[in-house]
Amino acid sequence: NQLTKVGQDVGKLGEAVGTQTEKVESLDQTVGSFDTRLAEAQRANVASKIIRDELRHERHEKASHFVENTVQLTFEAVEGTKSDLERNVELLLEKETTKVMRQITSYVKRQLELELKSMDNIPNCFVSKHKQLLKELTWRKLDSSRKKGSR
Repeated sequence: NQLTKVGQDVGKLGEAVGTQTEKVESLDQTVGSFDTRLAEAQRANVASKIIRDELRHERHEKASHFVENTVQLTFEAVEGTKSDLERNVELLLEKETTKVMRQITSYVKRQLELELKSMDNIPNCFVSKHKQLLKELTWRKLDSSRKKGSR
């Protein structure tokens, strides 16, 4: 008799577990559906190519401004003709600008606190914040951020 009662209790537990499993599966489908809708909404909210190009150009301008004031040539780069010197300066400026632009991009991504694989995925709602960050960015802020990021 007691064995029958235990068997019935186990049966009820099995039914309850089955019901909970169905609820979890249903919840999993709901979460999956939400994830899909969220991803679609995020893609729809990504800034247009024109805006992204403009932001990239602004980061490049900021990097160029920083670099133009700080580039130092080695003695080897200064030797040679005037055209050699000009070419060396141009190459160095280009290289340093690219390097600083990457640092600026990393800085902006950290400040926006977004998990972006690329700045090309920046949502529209962060475009003005991006512009403000660039406007307020100084060498000191960039250097400090770079040092924190490398720790």
